[in-house]
Amino acid sequence: MKGILALLLLTSCSFLGVKKDSLKADKAFYVQVEENGNFFSTRESGFSPNAKFIVKKSVRVDPASELYLEKVITISSKKNLNPKVTILNPEQSEAIYYLNGKKYTSRMNLITKKNQLIVRMESPEKQWNGEKTYDIPKGNGNICYYSSIVECAVVTGFLDQAIKKGGGKMNFTLVWEAFPYFQEQFLNIPSEPIAIASLIYDGRNRLGQHRLTLDAGGQNQFYFVDKEYRLVKHVWASQGFTRERKDK
Repeated sequence: MKGILALLLLTSCSFLGVKKDSLKADKAFYVQVEENGNFFSTRESGFSPNAKFIVKKSVRVDPASELYLEKVITISSKKNLNPKVTILNPEQSEAIYYLNGKKYTSRMNLITKKNQLIVRMESPEKQWNGEKTYDIPKGNGNICYYSSIVECAVVTGFLDQAIKKGGGKMNFTLVWEAFPYFQEQFLNIPSEPIAIASLIYDGRNRLGQHRLTLDAGGQNQFYFVDKEYRLVKHVWASQGFTRERKDK
């Protein structure tokens, strides 16, 4: 797994142009505002030729700089829960954080047959090293990476149905792919890589954007998507976090 993910992190996302069903390849630039400053975020997503759905995200202080604060990649695949429902099932991920000039890495592998998540950590700190296995709680079978929430809502058909009905709720199991460093970055999030979550469709705002509310880890986050289901804005008010799309 390490070799595959390292290669994907280094390569261009030009291979993400394969269209599968309602998900389109996308590359977006965001201004990310946090309590400790403003940052520049890039997100690329799409299907690879072997039908893996890949999301690559990076965060920098300066868009002109090659010095990264974060690099995250997730790999998922479409899976049929039943004849009517398809999900975007997590498979592998890698998250790299650069803190005080030091490198912190977390790699995950979802073992579907055993219903387990394996987390491998490498860092300068003793408590964030080695391998841990976590049992995935029994739920409705719908599992999704944090970085792919909007796409999961599209693939399952939830977003289309909720828009038609004017409301709706999707329950699922959330995987925080940047655990444990993500939990250190934000306040009052349970120190676990897995959370029971729900996504609620709240209708449209005055700009005509669809609003979704993520309820996970005891906190709410708000996602705004356009008519093509592209993420336009992400607000986590309790953390003082906002990410807004700025197309070049």
